[in-house]
Amino acid sequence: MEKKTKYPKAPYLPSYLTSGQKCVVCGDAATGLHYRAITCEGCKGFFRRAFQRAMHFECKGHKKCPIGEDTRNGCQQCRLDKCLAQGMDPQLVLNESQRVAKKSLIERNRMRKQLERVQARVRKAMRVKEAAAVAADGAAAAEGRESVGLRVRSFVKKCARDFCEQVDNKTLGMDTAQFGAAPAEDQFVKLWSHLLARMVAFGNSFAQFAALDPAVALPQLGWLPAILFVGLQPQKADGNNMQRSYDGKAVRIIFV
Repeated sequence: MEKKTKYPKAPYLPSYLTSGQKCVVCGDAATGLHYRAITCEGCKGFFRRAFQRAMHFECKGHKKCPIGEDTRNGCQQCRLDKCLAQGMDPQLVLNESQRVAKKSLIERNRMRKQLERVQARVRKAMRVKEAAAVAADGAAAAEGRESVGLRVRSFVKKCARDFCEQVDNKTLGMDTAQFGAAPAEDQFVKLWSHLLARMVAFGNSFAQFAALDPAVALPQLGWLPAILFVGLQPQKADGNNMQRSYDGKAVRIIFV
């Protein structure tokens, strides 16, 4: 079998760059508009570091050193002067905390767009299923039977709406700043640990559950749907759940 030759992936170039466009500072291949000037990655990074770290340079010549692709590292003072002369703006250089915040914002926006795409696909699939369910409900009504599907769907919709409302309002009872700064693995563990604790507290309100070993009780209760159901209950300042009203018959259909 013939081996496929792997070629290095071409770097992303913005549409506003023309083919072969050069850095206005050193003449290397430009990668985009950086700090208001078309530059290469090297000059972009040099300019950023110079102002982030408040670096001080001194020219050993007469401040007329040639700055090109091969000579740009020879005199940092002349390179910085040329960056400024070509229009690079120091006020656009972000400090470390601003860079982290910007990166975080970009990541949140990326995740939001990804979530919106998933939601759109789910809504489309749900519309198809809903149409089939409505037809089944009509058949049940025509035969004088109670539509179990309609009752359950109504219950699930209410649970989903209430759960999303609680998550959006950040009422999970955790320190939001610390939670957001934690690694993804820690966030997952903290979230599920918190919801598990709330579910156990919910289960302990029933004498039969409180008498069981939690290792046995959790699987018997059906821990995943129970976590979702308990998690959507809003909490008071003291940590106790506020009560919502749900269709008891639908709850039995889901959990039993």
